[in-house]
Amino acid sequence: SDFLDVYTGLALMNFNGPKDGMIDGDKTLGMRTVFHSGANLVLNEKWILQPALILQAQQNVGEMIIGGAFGRDLEPTNEEVTRIAYAGIWYRNKDAIVPYAGVEIESWKLGISYDINMSDLNLASQSKGGFELSLKWEIPRPSLRMYRAVPCPRF
Repeated sequence: SDFLDVYTGLALMNFNGPKDGMIDGDKTLGMRTVFHSGANLVLNEKWILQPALILQAQQNVGEMIIGGAFGRDLEPTNEEVTRIAYAGIWYRNKDAIVPYAGVEIESWKLGISYDINMSDLNLASQSKGGFELSLKWEIPRPSLRMYRAVPCPRF
């Protein structure tokens, strides 16, 4: 749809039970499972909502991250370019709140976030969080114009 784009994924890591040579050569790493899902919801010509969820588990440890971001199209009248500014917040179960800001330019997305620790680990971190930078490149989708085009042979 032009207004809703839903995605979901599943990853299985350490599927073959590799040995952990760093600690004990006979110990194997447990399988890690990651499920993620989210959506891009176009609210109007300027605003986008991006809710998302990540669930991770490895052996007896699990983690849930839930949150999202609002995006504002900086050039809503020009469909040929992508320029979107984002701001959002994430919650990592019983551990941290993570504010986020970013910008999307064409297929590139650059973001910055800061982990605000809320768990007992704030004693060890002296209530200091941590900055994270992210850089993402997505393979561009063909435009709608490409889907509607009728291929014609050229001579």
